Amino acid sequence: MRRKDRTTVWTEAKLSIIRDENQQPVGILGVTRDITERRRAEAALQRSETKFRTLYDSTSDAVMLLDEKNFFDCNEATLAIFGCATREEFCTETPRRFVTAATAVRHGFHGAGQPDDRGGEGKRQHSF
Repeated sequence: MRRKDRTTVWTEAKLSIIRDENQQPVGILGVTRDITERRRAEAALQRSETKFRTLYDSTSDAVMLLDEKNFFDCNEATLAIFGCATREEFCTETPRRFVTAATAVRHGFHGAGQPDDRGGEGKRQHSF
C-alpha cells in the first residue's frame, strides 16, 4: 500500500464474512492496521543477527555460548581449538573442563595441576 506521499506502508488485514440468519454471506468486515514500524524493527533485527552470525562464524577465536549450567552452542574455531568433532560433542562437556585445559596450556602445564616436562627450577604446582 502507498501513502499519498508515495511512501510504502506495510499493512495487516483481517477479514470476516458477515452472514445473515440463514448463514448466507451478505458482506465482508475488514480491519487493516499499519505495521510499517514492526516491519522496520524486524528488518533491523535481521541485519543485527546477520552481523552477529557472520562475526561468530568467521572469527578464528573460540566463541562459546552458555546458559546458567552448560554450553549450548559454539563456533567452528572452538571445535578446532578444543579438538571436538561436533557442536553436540562440545556441548556435552562442562565449562570447567575447557577453562582448566586453557589455563593449563597458558601456564605451560599439560594437565590440571601437572607441571610441564621442560625441566629446570621453578616448576610450580597449580590446582585448577
